Amino acid sequence: MDIREMVKGSKSKYEVSIISDGKRVVLGIVDVEVQQVDYNNEKYILIYDSNRRVIRDAYKYINLHLKDSSINTRTLTATALVKLYSFLEIYGFKIDNLEKNEMEVLKTFLYGNSKTGLLIDTMLVKSREAKTINKYISIYRGYFKYIGIDNKWINEKVKSSKTLSRDSFGDIGDSYKASERVSKAKKVPKYISEKQFDAILKCIRKHYGIREELLVRLMYQKGLRIGEALGLTIEDIKDDCIIIRNRISDGEDQHAKCLYQPISEQDYKGSKCLSLDFGFNIVKIDSELHELLERYIYMYHEKMVKRKRTSYRKYCKADRVEGNNFLEGDNYYLFINRESRPLRRTNWNKYLKKIYLMCNIEIDKEKKSKLLNHRLRHGCAMKGLKDGKSLEEIMKILRHSSLMSVMVYINPTDEDEYEANESIWDSRGIELNDID
Repeated sequence: MDIREMVKGSKSKYEVSIISDGKRVVLGIVDVEVQQVDYNNEKYILIYDSNRRVIRDAYKYINLHLKDSSINTRTLTATALVKLYSFLEIYGFKIDNLEKNEMEVLKTFLYGNSKTGLLIDTMLVKSREAKTINKYISIYRGYFKYIGIDNKWINEKVKSSKTLSRDSFGDIGDSYKASERVSKAKKVPKYISEKQFDAILKCIRKHYGIREELLVRLMYQKGLRIGEALGLTIEDIKDDCIIIRNRISDGEDQHAKCLYQPISEQDYKGSKCLSLDFGFNIVKIDSELHELLERYIYMYHEKMVKRKRTSYRKYCKADRVEGNNFLEGDNYYLFINRESRPLRRTNWNKYLKKIYLMCNIEIDKEKKSKLLNHRLRHGCAMKGLKDGKSLEEIMKILRHSSLMSVMVYINPTDEDEYEANESIWDSRGIELNDID
């Protein structure tokens, strides 16, 4: 039997097949889904099996038994239960008849390991770490107890001088035998903290200039992606906002993700380009940031007009969509280099890496350098969360259309999780179906 994970966004479904007469025959698709709904000003989380039936026990546990828990805790619980019920459907196991062997297979499934076996081949895309596995197992422990299942494997404890990890949730001196050992290796955080951002600004103001400050502020304070920032032009800068959009003249480094890509100049006047949140985004800015942008335009662009006029007009000119009052009526890309060309992402990454190192900010050498920029956008989301903003507010700041997309940006460190004692995972809203 073959088990293949198919991923779309943050959602997974599984194709189960067999090899018959040298051909792969699909037996079925396991598509267990979690959905969040709003009803009478309350948030409910539903889990559907592959036949689109609500899993009643899971519904009651999440929305009734855990009703006093935060929506984030309930969402994490739902995410873990989706994996459990997917596993049950794939292997044909019964939830009330899971022995040690079945639970060990479940653990392997949760890890997301691809494996070739005598009878079953698994090709799983997503992978998880021991810390996440322990959280899931802890959730299953509470869920099994709620539905009246005494699973000895998941409840067995062992005596120890200390717990295996903070996720084992055992008494002092005890730990659950099912818990995985968690590596103590320090991981590079996925976001820039507020303290780190302050250090970055101090470093830039001492060793760099306005251009570098504007780029990190746009990403950290306003949630811009690096491609959106590099694609800004002079006409996109307004008194109280900036406009994000795509142009035909944009290079590969200047793409505004999720926005319409015009094909011809006529598109600029069409309904698609003129539709808010489809053809363009509006990002509000304060007077301080606007003044810094204006100062940069006059300092850098006027200098280039005088020093390298021909090259500047040839390489920095951008399509004019609205019209502007700067630089003889033509439109130009905002961020430029010393050679009077649009700033390239590869060159900017070198600057940012040096800035991080000067500020003693850890860099994951195994990750692509473009993730250095995304850590600033992640920092925007995490700062909003710590400042008490709701997920809906963060969604608007990041200009996403669903909470599911926002969850990717919520990456608490071990310290964050210890302080908050909760994690935030994927959720998605739909219209409520009647549930008896």
